[in-house]
Amino acid sequence: LRRYVHIAYKKAEQMRDLVEDLFEYTQSQDAQLLNVRDFSVVTMVEQLGLDYQLEAKRHGLTIEVTVSDPNLHMVGDVLKLGRVLTNLINNAFRYAEGAHHLWLTASQEQHNIVLTVANDGAPIPREKIAYIFDRFYRGDPSRSAITGGSGLGLAIAKNIVSMHGGEISVTSNDEITRFVLVLPQNMTHSLQAQRYVNK
Repeated sequence: LRRYVHIAYKKAEQMRDLVEDLFEYTQSQDAQLLNVRDFSVVTMVEQLGLDYQLEAKRHGLTIEVTVSDPNLHMVGDVLKLGRVLTNLINNAFRYAEGAHHLWLTASQEQHNIVLTVANDGAPIPREKIAYIFDRFYRGDPSRSAITGGSGLGLAIAKNIVSMHGGEISVTSNDEITRFVLVLPQNMTHSLQAQRYVNK
């Protein structure tokens, strides 16, 4: 009885997480829900680095945060962009087999803020890169069942980045897997973001 109750409990937890992810996915397509303001990019990435120190240690990872300028600021929704980075960090914990390092970096290139989340774990297979941001896509269904992933985390990340007028991409090889976010420093000046706002 105890065993079956535990199974039912774990399945209920997975269902709850899926419902929450579906709700967030729906929200991530509505730019009217963005809470846009000027914020410190440095504070955001450094706080994430601190928040995940213990979890990283539990996974045998070292987190390193690097910023090009201590005064980096941008206009956007800090909570939703933080959620994007959180999804990428959690994915590294779940899927980056053999990783020892996790790097968070923030820099400025002209009028864009560039954020990266990288790890030195097992690479993403080349044939799966093209589908990785699709909703419900799981690179390894058997492992996703174990970790409880819904297959929506990266689709949510892509939607949030798009609403800010930015782009997200990934490269992966035997040395490093790197997710790169390129975001306009002021999303109100981005034509792509304006298209979302004007829908």
